[in-house]
Amino acid sequence: MTGKDSVFIKLLEYGEQVGLDGSDIEAALAWARNEGLLGADQSRENAIKQAFFIELFNECFVQSNYNITTGKRVLTAEYYYRLIEHRELKEARQASKDANRNAFIAICLSIVAMSSSVYIGYQQLTNTVSLNPDQLETIITATNKPAILAAPQTNTAPQPVDTPPADPAP
Repeated sequence: MTGKDSVFIKLLEYGEQVGLDGSDIEAALAWARNEGLLGADQSRENAIKQAFFIELFNECFVQSNYNITTGKRVLTAEYYYRLIEHRELKEARQASKDANRNAFIAICLSIVAMSSSVYIGYQQLTNTVSLNPDQLETIITATNKPAILAAPQTNTAPQPVDTPPADPAP
């Protein structure tokens, strides 16, 4: 039980704890005092809390046919299911928080990956590539291309070919 649970939820957990053996109001009040839900003094505030606790107990617990002579009461199925729904809600909230945290981490990682990709691509486009003749020869031999590709090329533009003028149309 957490400190944030209400008196109602703690009472339902107590009903689950005692199970089908049930509990009477005196045992439930003693449990509530031990848990710190009710004070031991006779103050007005404590009397109001105790009356509220007794009202909750009467609402959530019914007389058991099994314990009819002892006067013990058991938690109703309706309130047991409410306790289960409360626990499922708490688990769903925690799962939602975990999913949001994981999604935030994934988005941050994708932003970092995208930024890195853009930066590396920019660096590759702006840096010049220089090969010395030994590296060029290694590339040529590794790809089995003819050595003619390795010969330095001169910047000679193709010479225009003179073509005779076309005959004028009659």
